[in-house]
Amino acid sequence: MNIKSSRRKFLEKSLWGAAGISAYSLLSACASFDDYLFDDRAEFGDEVAIIGGGIAGLYMGYKLRESKTGFRLFEGGTAFGGRIKSNNGADYGASLISSSDQRVLRLIKDLGLETKSLNKDYSYLAEGMQSVTDGLVDRIIGLIPYRSLRLRWRLIEIEKVSAGFQLIFEHPTGQKRFVCKRVVLAIPPTQWMGIKGLLKLPEMQWANNWLETLRVENTIKLVLPSQFAASPNKVLQTAKHESVNMRQIIKKTVEGSVAEIDIDYINNSITSIEYIYGVLKRHLQVNYAFERLRSDQMYDWHQAKLIKGSYFRNFLAVPESENPYFQVVGDFTAVKSMYRMQGALESVHVALEELV
Repeated sequence: MNIKSSRRKFLEKSLWGAAGISAYSLLSACASFDDYLFDDRAEFGDEVAIIGGGIAGLYMGYKLRESKTGFRLFEGGTAFGGRIKSNNGADYGASLISSSDQRVLRLIKDLGLETKSLNKDYSYLAEGMQSVTDGLVDRIIGLIPYRSLRLRWRLIEIEKVSAGFQLIFEHPTGQKRFVCKRVVLAIPPTQWMGIKGLLKLPEMQWANNWLETLRVENTIKLVLPSQFAASPNKVLQTAKHESVNMRQIIKKTVEGSVAEIDIDYINNSITSIEYIYGVLKRHLQVNYAFERLRSDQMYDWHQAKLIKGSYFRNFLAVPESENPYFQVVGDFTAVKSMYRMQGALESVHVALEELV
């Protein structure tokens, strides 16, 4: 099969994930109604502007709501949750909870969610990890959804002004300019260079050198019936082939037992679908025909433009901001729990000590 043709067919299979399935279509569909109902004053006053609606941004909103601090959360995509996405209990992004992730476990308990044990070290959520972000949205959304949360509002420019920060957003009906005193940046580093003025801020000068070490992660997630895995009783196994890392998890969902397979690879190291399946068959003994794969069994995160995974190769903690009213949060900001949900939650608690 031609490599380009093969790649194109693979991406077509992944459109289910790339397009996104928004559980909050009401939020993204009523922007014009919101302009009428929502007091869109130019200045936020003491309200916090949260940029990004992934786990870090949503958790920040949740904690600010607890402290009775006003905020507005802006998500540029069509759904909240970032790299957390589930379908019928199967996870296409983050999927496991370590027994040492105490903040994550505490949040799950607060939201009243059910966990299942994978082994002595890990557990997972019966309804999928998206039940965490869905639960956070439910807790912070308020009586008027767009009063606190907005979808498809993408920050395109930021500037330091005497009153704090001037923010310009692009949204479905045009552009909007706001001024606020307090900003929480909760978007992936892959988006930073696309925001005019962000890297010129004194609070972000450290990021210019850090971005030179940024590496974009390419992840494909497959969800298959567990009988097609070689060892369906082996709940967790990993493998590596050249520049491709693989992990297989066997989980029980509402639709039965499934094998979740993560495939992480370096740019351009995967040249065809045949290559992917050859590697899976050889190293994880997966025996499943590509032709039988449904669109909802695959998610190619590399096609999700606003939420591409990445990491800094320096593996250092993000410097603390000298301005308490400008905070950067995310799973990349900590050292102990770096690039895990626990790290994202930890970063929010550190930021709150300065912000509120």
